[in-house]
Amino acid sequence: MMTDVRFAFRQLLKSPGFTLLAVLTLALGIGLNTAIFSLINDLFLRGLPFQQPARLLHIFSHFKEQTVDFPLSAPRFMHFRDGQTIFDGFAGENGIAATVTGLGDPFQVPIFKTTSNWFDVLGLRAIRGRTFLPEEEEGADVAVVTDRFWKGRLGGDPNVIGRALTLDGVSHTIVGVIPKLPVSWTGPNADIWTTKPFIIPGFSHERMMRGTAFLRAVGRLKPGVTFEQARAALQLLENSYRAQYPEKIDARSGTVVKPLPEDVTENLRPGFVTLLAAVTFVLLIACSNVRSEFSADRSRHCYGPFSFRARICDCALAADRSVDGLVPRAAKLAR
Repeated sequence: MMTDVRFAFRQLLKSPGFTLLAVLTLALGIGLNTAIFSLINDLFLRGLPFQQPARLLHIFSHFKEQTVDFPLSAPRFMHFRDGQTIFDGFAGENGIAATVTGLGDPFQVPIFKTTSNWFDVLGLRAIRGRTFLPEEEEGADVAVVTDRFWKGRLGGDPNVIGRALTLDGVSHTIVGVIPKLPVSWTGPNADIWTTKPFIIPGFSHERMMRGTAFLRAVGRLKPGVTFEQARAALQLLENSYRAQYPEKIDARSGTVVKPLPEDVTENLRPGFVTLLAAVTFVLLIACSNVRSEFSADRSRHCYGPFSFRARICDCALAADRSVDGLVPRAAKLAR
């Protein structure tokens, strides 16, 4: 086997140009495959880092004339949260953009304003510090950041708990660090969570309470409660909401319930097949290119203008031409 390896290296050294091209082609193919597989792994294979994610439900509102589902409004969320008996916890978050200052040049990031029990409902624990307390939901400027933000933007400061983080000019106290969450759940660049979920920049409290949809709502089923039981219970809550608040914008909307793991990848599944096909296609292209380059290189060496095989071929062609010329002459003599 070592003899074959040494022979292969000697052959490669004889054609440094071919060797470099083959290595670059394979490197490009392997690099693209690695990048695509990393994306597939993050979106589909790794799963959600939550405790018993199959027990989590994602709750939406839906208008019959619309083709997409909507988040819940604040009054609808509160009505469901206060009236439900099927969940161990019912939580919501509101995603907005904010500008971070005090860490070099100002930069804008997505942030999520959550109910205090958001991480508890998801079953996600802080790796440093803690998550939010009930008393911090409405009146405290506190923040939880990911380990990526802690290491990348805060330099892995060991005293990060208690450090100030300025968002839109307001100082927030960092109380915890959590693991980075999958892009399929948070979207890209999601690193900061705060409280005060029922505040929308530019909206008054009265306008918000008219029924504007903006809260992503998640519930964790109690032990023994099935998905069908949860859907039936939420249907009753929907009916009572419509009866009590007919003037709300979302009073005539329905309720859609989806298991969280299925919902997260639902819109991405068509792309999954495309990505797998792309992985295979890129790898085949790389292998095909190397094979073509190898064949071309062998042709240059074996069938060059001064090669022994080329001279044999020239002789054979000359003989064929001679034979072709003799046949008509023989025919003439025979006449």
